Amino acid sequence: MGAARNGVGIKHREHRKGEDKPDSLDPAELTEWSTPKPFLGEDAYGRFAWVKLQNASQDINFIVHRGDSKDGTDADRKFNPATDGPEIWLKQGDATFYPSQAAAQGFVSIHYQRPDGVYNGWGLHLWGDALADDVGTADWIILSHVWDAWDEANSSVEPGSDRPNEVLRQNFCRYRSYGDSFELWQRRPAEGCPDELPPTPVETPPARD
Repeated sequence: MGAARNGVGIKHREHRKGEDKPDSLDPAELTEWSTPKPFLGEDAYGRFAWVKLQNASQDINFIVHRGDSKDGTDADRKFNPATDGPEIWLKQGDATFYPSQAAAQGFVSIHYQRPDGVYNGWGLHLWGDALADDVGTADWIILSHVWDAWDEANSSVEPGSDRPNEVLRQNFCRYRSYGDSFELWQRRPAEGCPDELPPTPVETPPARD
């Protein structure tokens, strides 16, 4: 066998005379085992491959491999662009394919743009059950009290789920507090919570414009 190549093998079976060929992929995209489709694109998440389709309602079968070494699982994998989405995210050593980058990496990126360029004092007030899942997989948690006294005429002032707090109390230890504004929590060690470090004084954040 020649030199190993990194890429994704688009799996297909041998076709017998008289059978219809699968119509999910453009015929040019079908690969041989020795020449997988390389991951040529690159973004902040990692590498990616473009795959041309001729029928997005059909399943795409794939294997990520380098030579005879498969990544994620030894089993064949597949997804459907119509039902699973037009993009999937894969992680090294993980058999799951994820329908979004947020699901794969366990966090979302929220971008905020102000034409005046003034960001001092602006921030996010967050709530929702999805946060509990993120808390459960974290090693460190930063709690902010900057917005505790903020009042606004919408549903964000209504009490939400206590699940994130339950996960925090059960699985984390407070490591240190920073004035009245922030708390740093660490995942609870197997031997139990160590003594909390002395608080660190900080300046009160400026009022929001």
